[in-house]
Amino acid sequence: MPAAPLQPGPPAADPKIIAHISGADRVQTSVLISRRGWDSAAAVVIAPGAQANLIDALAAAPLAGQENAPVLLSVNGVVAAEVTAEIKRLGAGKIYAVGALGQSVVSALSEAFPAAEIVVLRGQNRLETALLINARIKEPQGVFVVGYNGLPDALSAAPFAVARRYVLLPAAPDGSLPANPYAPALPGYILGGPALTRDIPGYPRLYGPDRYATNIAVLNALPFDLGTVYTANGQTLVDALTGSALAAQTNSPVLLTPGWEPVSLPASIDAAAARIYVFGG
Repeated sequence: MPAAPLQPGPPAADPKIIAHISGADRVQTSVLISRRGWDSAAAVVIAPGAQANLIDALAAAPLAGQENAPVLLSVNGVVAAEVTAEIKRLGAGKIYAVGALGQSVVSALSEAFPAAEIVVLRGQNRLETALLINARIKEPQGVFVVGYNGLPDALSAAPFAVARRYVLLPAAPDGSLPANPYAPALPGYILGGPALTRDIPGYPRLYGPDRYATNIAVLNALPFDLGTVYTANGQTLVDALTGSALAAQTNSPVLLTPGWEPVSLPASIDAAAARIYVFGG
């Protein structure tokens, strides 16, 4: 039986928060997420952790799903010791370096892992980067089109994209999509309002008046399993990104909240039954 539509609910008296998956910073949190979800991995994705470049990392989420790979972060052109140690623990033989990562990151990875295959996926802009990543997806099943600055909207669908191999296409700053090699052959959705992305025939639009309402609209429209729910700060966003591959393992949604812990839950998430994990802290 389909889940009832989600609606904003009253403040949760005692949401069943199982655990906070949180490190001292975004890099450490990505490592902790990896440790929780993977005992080993043949591949890992290294993505830029700066807020301005997260859309590049998000485009790689379906690739992470295909490769059953965690997403780890690099900030300020550095590969942290915790990230190097995590890649060694996982035993990964392939490292995807995606988006706006400097040559210093690629060089550090090559030096630390001389036997690994380092695959650099970086275009001149975010659309080009997305297309380079999408070319690596075998038999994509659908498309999410997102505004040029629509990272919060895209994050709402990221776990579904990971689990179902939906590729991500960012629009141009004026809302146009210069090329969509997938329509009309593949189903798709537009994420966010018409100010960010123009209409595409056959692609329904999922959005609300703000990022939180859009998040609920996406959760309503896509068949997530609500037995486990992850939450993440809807302002910083980075933890929702790195956590999307973990959430996809159980077809779980990531609920964006104004702070680190949910002060309210959608009415259809039974706080007494759902297992709630918090990314970041």
